[in-house]
Amino acid sequence: MKKFGVILAIMINMLIVGMWHEANWTCFFYGLYHGLLFVPLILSGAFNKRQKLETTKLGLPKPGDFGKMLLTFSLVTLSFIIFRAESIGQAWDFLKGLFRADLFSLPFIIVGTKRSIFFAVIMILTEWVFRKKEFALQFDSRFPRWASVTICYLVIAIILEFGANSQSFVYFQF
Repeated sequence: MKKFGVILAIMINMLIVGMWHEANWTCFFYGLYHGLLFVPLILSGAFNKRQKLETTKLGLPKPGDFGKMLLTFSLVTLSFIIFRAESIGQAWDFLKGLFRADLFSLPFIIVGTKRSIFFAVIMILTEWVFRKKEFALQFDSRFPRWASVTICYLVIAIILEFGANSQSFVYFQF
């Protein structure tokens, strides 16, 4: 019964958060989706438990933890399709299009995503290096000055490259 109360509270909270963004069906389902993502954690007893991340000798997450990180990232990223769609039908059509067989053909993967994957790897490595710092890109004496400046310029270039054609920040509408 206690788990049901927690699930109900989180579902109501996430629905309110979704509707707070905008009173339409896409935001309703966005909130519902995020609420549903909590249900397996609550039912398994893993909700609100802090586990220390185990790393390999290189400081990278172990494969199981990396898989959980990748799954969480993927599930949350899919929710943004619902959030940005103009209708539930449009979101559904887009999601169906993501998993078309011809989308995973070799020419598309090589031409369409090579640069994106390169920049994503740089951003992931940068995030991992600075994960224990208080601030993003907080350098210490271990980093030579040229390395710090190079990393900062790469991050700025990535932001400019991928942010130049993006739509304006959603909260500017309010």
